[in-house]
Amino acid sequence: MTEIHDAARRGDKSALSELLQGPGFDKINARDEKGCTPLWIASREGHTAFVQSLLSHPKFDISMVNTTCESKHTPLHIAVCFGLDEIVQTLLAQSGIELNTGGINGHTPLTLAVKKGFESTVNLLLAMDEVDLGPDGRRKTPLTTAFESGQLTIASALVSAERRRSPTKTHQTLLSWASANDKRDVVRRINDLYTVNPNLQDGDGDTPLSKAAERGNLSMVRLLLENSAVDVNSKNRDGSTPMSRAALHQHKNVVQLLAAKDNLTLHSLVRAGNLQLTEYLLGCDIDLNHKDPYGMTALHIAIITRKLQITKSLLLRGADINVKDVTGRTPLILAVQHTLRDYVEVLLSRSACMISIQIGDRQRIYDCYSTDSVLRISERTGGLTQVEFVDIECALQNQPDTVRSLIQVDSFSAWRMYSKLALAEPGGLVAVAITVWVPYTRMFMKISGWDECGIAWTIGGIGEDGGLSQKTRHHFSMLPDGWIPESGVRFFEQLIVYLTTKWSELCDGAEDHLSERRMKQLQEKGRSEMIDDLAGDAKNLAELRRCLRSQVYDAKIFIKDYERSQGADLDQQVLKAIERFAKIDVMLQELDQTIKYLLQLEFAWVSIHEAHKSTSLGASMKRLSWITFIFLPAMFASSLFGMNVNILESNPDWRWYLIFIETQIEKHFNQWKMELNKKRRDLKNRRTSIPPV
Repeated sequence: MTEIHDAARRGDKSALSELLQGPGFDKINARDEKGCTPLWIASREGHTAFVQSLLSHPKFDISMVNTTCESKHTPLHIAVCFGLDEIVQTLLAQSGIELNTGGINGHTPLTLAVKKGFESTVNLLLAMDEVDLGPDGRRKTPLTTAFESGQLTIASALVSAERRRSPTKTHQTLLSWASANDKRDVVRRINDLYTVNPNLQDGDGDTPLSKAAERGNLSMVRLLLENSAVDVNSKNRDGSTPMSRAALHQHKNVVQLLAAKDNLTLHSLVRAGNLQLTEYLLGCDIDLNHKDPYGMTALHIAIITRKLQITKSLLLRGADINVKDVTGRTPLILAVQHTLRDYVEVLLSRSACMISIQIGDRQRIYDCYSTDSVLRISERTGGLTQVEFVDIECALQNQPDTVRSLIQVDSFSAWRMYSKLALAEPGGLVAVAITVWVPYTRMFMKISGWDECGIAWTIGGIGEDGGLSQKTRHHFSMLPDGWIPESGVRFFEQLIVYLTTKWSELCDGAEDHLSERRMKQLQEKGRSEMIDDLAGDAKNLAELRRCLRSQVYDAKIFIKDYERSQGADLDQQVLKAIERFAKIDVMLQELDQTIKYLLQLEFAWVSIHEAHKSTSLGASMKRLSWITFIFLPAMFASSLFGMNVNILESNPDWRWYLIFIETQIEKHFNQWKMELNKKRRDLKNRRTSIPPV
């Protein structure tokens, strides 16, 4: 080893300067016994300043920057091996530096940095356009080396470097690159490590799963789905999903695989109105009735977003027409709420359940509020339901293909006319009509009374067991419900529910009325005839309780007799409805307690008012006593001196009156003054007798 090699090992710049100043010194590029140059030794030892001095000296041969020792490592190799970034950066700045030389083990500087896990060193090398990203002497690429070493961050940097060299100049995530290039071993490695977010978008805005689905790579899709962190519903930048990408390129097998976990794509396509992709998905036999967090299916969404053609396609493919969301709304109810007549007619043509649709909804949809028309709902042969408003005279016209019907009217006289005409028709085996008094909502107010309500139906056949069929045919109703009931029991249940509602409204109105009574009571404070009014309210309430109990009793008797006549057991659903109806009595009882409480308060107010009146009367009598006390002496004197007086003579003289009156007044004044002074002394004595606090 020469002096310069020893100086390089020590990093002694001063020794290097002395040697280089010698006129005959020419060993700046000399090798030692192992073939190492001073540059190689200084690079290994990490002496950055020494390396820079060597490289900048005029005697240094720039071609020696790539010389190797017996280990076949260049100075760049050895600097990379020890992670000496400053020296690496200095060497990379030299012209003619070789970046891809393989060492004794075949490692290039880049693969060596990757294997060591030196991210900063890798980034320095990747910044050089000449660095080779292909296989090294071991036939392994830097990316493969990164995976073997578990360096996923470095692997991502390598993928980005590869993409930067492509014409698109677009960055990819590591998993996206592996997915797009069918690198299954890379994907498996990522799945095993679980350290990379598998749903990150690449520079194109696509997720790895979307890349594989778009290319129809079923094996890659399966492999990605093995990672539980992969989100099938993750969206790309353009809002598409993996399944919509697969559908766009018509990869049916991929669509069916993703559909098992996807719960977003169909709803998104329906909401966007993409009929083409929606119909393609429907042809892949996916679940049409999957619900979102709000309980809505694709059919719900198609109606809300006004996509009529998609609605028809969903119904044609067998979407559940009566499915309910979390609020209990069916597609038909949604169409009614949004006043979508075309959608209502499409749903009714598919025999959608009309329960919960009210007559007011029908009037709003068909824009028919005329009193000369009635609502007629008909079930036709084949399951078609027709809803129409017809003239009163045409309501009972027979339609050959009508299986069942409902006519809804507002007035009791019209209902009675229709029911009589229909029930009198030949061919109806059994006819049932029920009328009931419905309480008016504001019966406790000045406007009061009862409303008449009726329902009637016919039963048009005999069952298989020889008994009367429960299948009803023609229905005549004053109820607000706008659908044909399943049976007579369900029709009667609708009546009970309606009665329960009206009685509940009555109780609410009565509660408001009693609140007004309470406010008036506080204002009048016992000065009005409130007791009579409250007594009248108590009487009305007692009458209502009697009527309610009578209706509950009659309802129970009717349903028992009707079920017995039909040869069926008691329907528990209608019995529960009657029990809920009977609980209105509890509300009436609470109102009764309120009236009793108000009566007690009124009695208290009246007592207080009478006490105030008595106190005022006592004060008036006291004032009268004082007046009498003052003027009584004068009256006495007048009467005394007026006896035996001759009117025509001054006998006695009138001056005696004045003297006597003055004497009496002075006497009474002195007595009053003495009494007042006595009270003052007593008050003063009481104050002075109070002990100090």
